[in-house]
Amino acid sequence: MNTNTEKDNLVDNMSNNNQKVRFNVKRMIAMEFIYIVGISICCFLIHEIGNYCNLQYKAEIERATKTLDGLPQRQLLWYKLRKHKLYNSNYQKFKEDYKFSEDQILLFKLVTNNGLFTKDFMDFRVKYFKKEAILDDSYYLFYDDYRLGDEYIQNNDKEFWNDLRKKQEKFKMLLKNDSILKVLYSRFVLTGYRGSVDRFKTLLFEPDQEGISTSEVDKLEEIINQEIPQYQKIADNAILIILLLFYPLRYLIMGLKWSFRQIGAFKS
Repeated sequence: MNTNTEKDNLVDNMSNNNQKVRFNVKRMIAMEFIYIVGISICCFLIHEIGNYCNLQYKAEIERATKTLDGLPQRQLLWYKLRKHKLYNSNYQKFKEDYKFSEDQILLFKLVTNNGLFTKDFMDFRVKYFKKEAILDDSYYLFYDDYRLGDEYIQNNDKEFWNDLRKKQEKFKMLLKNDSILKVLYSRFVLTGYRGSVDRFKTLLFEPDQEGISTSEVDKLEEIINQEIPQYQKIADNAILIILLLFYPLRYLIMGLKWSFRQIGAFKS
């Protein structure tokens, strides 16, 4: 009778142990699944954060580059000269240094000698100093002064330019008379000008587009020239560290703990 009871107890214990083992296995699998899902979500988020930071950085570079490329032509010329170390002062100083035609002739020679401009002087002025060019051309057409023509304009002396500036101040006052302005406009049309009278007035009298300050240009340059951040690389390295910690190292620690428990069980 006692023997049967012991056998029954032994069977019950074995059954309970098997149930516990099965329960522990199921719990371990469930926990591992939760860990895997959690780690996967964590790695995905880190990857996306790295990608987002990269995109933000590239967008910032594009905005800065677009702003610099969209500068008014005169300021863009100043920027190119500064980049090539041909001019070191700020933009306001540049405008003062090259506001007169004779100074623009020297600047034209500087940029052509350094390969920054390949067309003739008239094209140079139309692109970078349009207001000054149209004033000289207006004076040339109105008074038929050959010294402002394409062939002679670069050969005039300082005395000529000083005298011309005084005359042009009076000439600008004269152009505020609509009838005289229309006569001048008609002469421009004969030379191939196709803009409207209003556009012609704008070219003569409205101030040039200012652009942005030198400090703003410096900030944009700093953005463009900064060392490229390795956001995606940092994110990938973080993911690799997490995976190494969670899988190989974690299972190694679990294996060591199990081994020590088995050794302890044998000793007892």
